[in-house]
Amino acid sequence: MKAVSLIIGNNNQGELIRFEMKTIIAVITIFTLSLLMAHSVAQEVPAADATVDPDTLEITIPETDIPFETVELDSVIYAADSIHYNIIADEISLSSNASLNYHGATIDADEIYIDLENDQAYTAGETWMKDGTQILFGRSVRFDISEEKGILIDGASQLDKGFYYGREIRKVGDDVYDIDRGYFTTCDSSEPHFFIYSGRMRLYYGDKIVAKPIIFYVNHFPILLLPFGTFSVKTERASGILVPEPGYNSTDGKYIDNIALYYAYDDYFDATAALDWREKTGWEARFESNYIRRYFFNGDFLARYQHRIDSPVTSRQEWYVKARHHSDFTNRSTFDANLEFMSSRTIWESSENIDERLMERVTSSIAYRRPFLSTTLSAGANYIDNLSEETKQIILPTLSFSLPSKPVYELFTTKDSFVDAWWTNFNYSYGLRSVHYGHITDPSPSLADIIYKNSQDPEGNYINQHNAGIRHSLGLSFNRTLAGWLNFSQSLSGNEVWFDRDREGSQFVRGHDYSTSTRFSASIYGLAAYPDSRIRAIRHVMSPSLSFNYSPDFSQNERFYSFSGIALNRSGRQRRINFGLNHKWSFRLFDSKTEQERALNDLFTLNSSLSYDLEKEGKRFSDISHSAGFRPGQISLPWFNLRFSTTGSARQDSYDFNIINWRISNTLNLSGESSYFDYFPLEKNVFFTGAAFQADLEEEDFSDNDSFETARDLSRLSSQFPWDLNFNYDYSKVVETGSYTSNLRSSLSLKLTQNWSINYNNYANLEKSELVSQSISISRDMHGWRLLFTWTKQGDYWNYRLQFYNITLPDALRIRRTEYRRR
Repeated sequence: MKAVSLIIGNNNQGELIRFEMKTIIAVITIFTLSLLMAHSVAQEVPAADATVDPDTLEITIPETDIPFETVELDSVIYAADSIHYNIIADEISLSSNASLNYHGATIDADEIYIDLENDQAYTAGETWMKDGTQILFGRSVRFDISEEKGILIDGASQLDKGFYYGREIRKVGDDVYDIDRGYFTTCDSSEPHFFIYSGRMRLYYGDKIVAKPIIFYVNHFPILLLPFGTFSVKTERASGILVPEPGYNSTDGKYIDNIALYYAYDDYFDATAALDWREKTGWEARFESNYIRRYFFNGDFLARYQHRIDSPVTSRQEWYVKARHHSDFTNRSTFDANLEFMSSRTIWESSENIDERLMERVTSSIAYRRPFLSTTLSAGANYIDNLSEETKQIILPTLSFSLPSKPVYELFTTKDSFVDAWWTNFNYSYGLRSVHYGHITDPSPSLADIIYKNSQDPEGNYINQHNAGIRHSLGLSFNRTLAGWLNFSQSLSGNEVWFDRDREGSQFVRGHDYSTSTRFSASIYGLAAYPDSRIRAIRHVMSPSLSFNYSPDFSQNERFYSFSGIALNRSGRQRRINFGLNHKWSFRLFDSKTEQERALNDLFTLNSSLSYDLEKEGKRFSDISHSAGFRPGQISLPWFNLRFSTTGSARQDSYDFNIINWRISNTLNLSGESSYFDYFPLEKNVFFTGAAFQADLEEEDFSDNDSFETARDLSRLSSQFPWDLNFNYDYSKVVETGSYTSNLRSSLSLKLTQNWSINYNNYANLEKSELVSQSISISRDMHGWRLLFTWTKQGDYWNYRLQFYNITLPDALRIRRTEYRRR
């Protein structure tokens, strides 16, 4: 017999009485009750508080105001508003707010009966049972204390992604439950709209459910029967076979997608090997993986191989590889690799992603960075595959180092006592870049052609060309503010480049260039205040600038190649004067409703520039360039928010002031929130309204049960859903020829009702009256399930997909229909 502890009292005060039950049965009598209490009670209880029935020897202890106390782990702890102990029957009955705890298993019920002779407990009325992390609810429970097994009548429990119910739920082992006449659902309503029913189910908690037979019901109507089945209820990753997706469309015929095996290793790595089979168009094999070790590395990998059937007698093979890796080292160094290679862009010809189908270039890169001399030293490589022009570029390797601008005096002293002297405004900078560059136009190059080999066509033109070079860049500048408002700067910069060869065939050659610049600039401020109007103030900032640039004649540098940032000035002598004038207008507005002010910074901007070429014959003034912007930011209106911006640019002849070309771009965004009210909300199941779950909430969240229920009801009655509408219009025109471009991009995201939503995107070329691409998706939520229709069109390709899936278990419960076609 276990030692059983009796806790007496309610939530305010209490005393602890310990009965060693075998001793009590042997010696207790009505005449020695007070002596026994004095011997067994931790703190004395007045004998007048207990009453004894002389016929049944039943001890009744009324409600008290005594706090609970802690007892040994090997004890049965129980509590109630009223406790009755029958000495002859060796039973304890708990009434009103009864609770029993043994080895982590807790039972809360209206009434609990404890059979001390057989180590069993029974409940009556609404019962909550918590066994470890498993919480169950039912009508009554029979629990064997010593075996730690029990039976729950009309029971229910919550899993990580759903709920299960049963006419009888029996605990038959550690985390193993048998369920008779049970059903599983992800619907949280008290009357589920759909469920999977089985006469016999076994739940391996945290692992799986095994059942036979299985009937799938929708609105209590059976629609599917299976002889048996098993469903995973694991909350963590687990290796295994994924659910395949069979289907049919007119292009592929019959198909089975995602015949896959998933493998998980610890918390750091997982991988999926999958096969898609199509009756008419071939098959595709995929392998993808993800890995991560926090603070050390992370990455992912994807490989695809397609066997495409073009006709009964022809087929082709396509492949695609994409990988990403990032590493952090203890010396604050980092390593990044982003690799993407493919056989040809036709591997995306059936892709539903418009961005993939429109992609014109694929870029791969590798980079290593580490701190060096208070800056960063970088080394890496790049590979660019231009799909539209069918050319390739490779930079392997590249090394770069950039020393930011620093005061010259720091080279000679570390003291700051002279920081205000004029000569402390001299600064220097240095940069180094070393590159091997290859440009490949051969449609079928070998690996040697891509890496290092130069090749020419029969006419002597390079089809695979590789160059290497090192560039040193040194800069010296002086900055000073004169008279407190005029900014003056003088700079001198030079480059020296070492090449592996030049255009004349000479090996290991070098060249150089240099230039100087003098610049004056200032900022002139103007402020107008209107204290009694909605526009409280307007600020205007005008910034004129004047500069002179000079570089000698470096036309001899024409013999050198130019590639990937390795280049020299090839022009003749340059002497140019540049003029610039920038304007900015900012406003401060007053809102009479909120009685607050808000600023609109740089609401209007206007920039103009012009240059005068001293070396040019004839018309020495360049065209005048203008750019303007209007950015009012977000404007809140009664029913929606408005965000608008427009930018424009123009080029103007400086002699006759005619406009040569111009461009304007407008962006308009309308957004807001739609309110939906559900006047007849569905009643949720007991796991959303039960007191056991309310007790798990933080005390400061809800002070009582009424506030908890009120918050639940309000959240279900009223909901806010955002909507968003975007337009982006771009227009440019060359006045002399009359040619122009006109493009419009728009998107809409909207919930039509609480359950219906729509998303639409398009790109239109208005010049050609052509809709380049568009896509639409329509979604209908059906309480736990979602019906999703997507349609995409780009050029002569279109596809649609119709999916019906469970929101909670989208991978396990899904029906899909797809169709695509190229005209």
